Amino acid sequence: MKFLGKPRRQATPELVGGAVVVGAAIASLTWKLPVLVKGAAAVESQLQPLRAAVTSLWDNPVNLGQKLAEIFVTALSPHGGITTARLGSVLLALATICLMYWLLVRWYGVRNAVIGGLLTATATFFLHAGRLATPDSIYMLAIILILAMSSLWHQTNRPRWLLYASAIIGTILLYSPGVIWLLGALVFIERDHIWADIRSAKTHTLGAGALTAALLAPMVHTLIHNWHIAALYLGVPTHAEPLQLLKQIAVVWPHIFIKGPIDPARNLADLPLLTIFTTVMFLLGLYLFVKHREANRSRLLLALWLIGTLLVGLGLVPLVVLLPPVLMVATGGIGYFLQLWLKTFPRNPLARWFGFGLIWLLLSLAMLFNLRSYFIAWPHASETRATFVQRR
Repeated sequence: MKFLGKPRRQATPELVGGAVVVGAAIASLTWKLPVLVKGAAAVESQLQPLRAAVTSLWDNPVNLGQKLAEIFVTALSPHGGITTARLGSVLLALATICLMYWLLVRWYGVRNAVIGGLLTATATFFLHAGRLATPDSIYMLAIILILAMSSLWHQTNRPRWLLYASAIIGTILLYSPGVIWLLGALVFIERDHIWADIRSAKTHTLGAGALTAALLAPMVHTLIHNWHIAALYLGVPTHAEPLQLLKQIAVVWPHIFIKGPIDPARNLADLPLLTIFTTVMFLLGLYLFVKHREANRSRLLLALWLIGTLLVGLGLVPLVVLLPPVLMVATGGIGYFLQLWLKTFPRNPLARWFGFGLIWLLLSLAMLFNLRSYFIAWPHASETRATFVQRR
């Protein structure tokens, strides 16, 4: 279904726009990575030597995707250390940006995709997740992968490799606590397309099933030796008061728009997930999606928001899991605003450029605020210095 009209696909602008977005992401994710804060936070994982880490995957495969990224980076830089561990998160965050840009181009066109990509690459919560050695970045990537797979499954001519890719990606994501419910939303919404391919390509379905079974072996092994871990994979809290859980769920959306969580390792003071500009554009984009509520992407986004809100409230996944879908809706709001502006002033070049200039000015101010908050204010805050300590 057309949201902002059918995007014009042109290879050169897409590549140039992608280069701008990815370049901005690489710069923001790697600048002063080893020295911005001294030491490591308690929430950051510490890598074992490569051989021990590979061996430990069989007995402890939780958050398998994050661990595979860390192991890959360690293979390239075997000296280890907290910076090497953080590079695993950087790798996953870059993958998130690349996939998000590709998806935004399909949804809104190159111009809006560049705007959305830059907005994401400079978001403070994105930088915290992508520059810390925590599993936060795998959750951002997981939700973008689910949206990307939905887009591929919904197209008319689906390649056969999609069955294999979906099996591999879906199985690896199953190892991240709570993601099984996000994958369940994808399967339910795209069930007709998935079932049609399974029936028409039985040989490929068997191959994809064999890959899934092989990748599930570590999970089966851990469940046999400790079946209680099933609650972790399923995202079910084992020790919590119902009233407390309801309170935690109720504050998730205020954390996005009004007052963020107090977590010095992942946030500056109590800043919310979104800036004022992004919040306004999100509300405008939300109106756009409500207008097209019958579209698959609208139904999937709604399901991901609801499930993600519950998982965040239950304390099973980080708040940043909601950042990519929220920013994608905000990008739609920006595109919708520009569309309305151009319809209002179709033949006035001065008004046309004023509209574009206003959006880029507000975007630049939001990006500058985010970058200053992360790179200047956050590392110098007393709470941050107390959280990151040197480890010998």
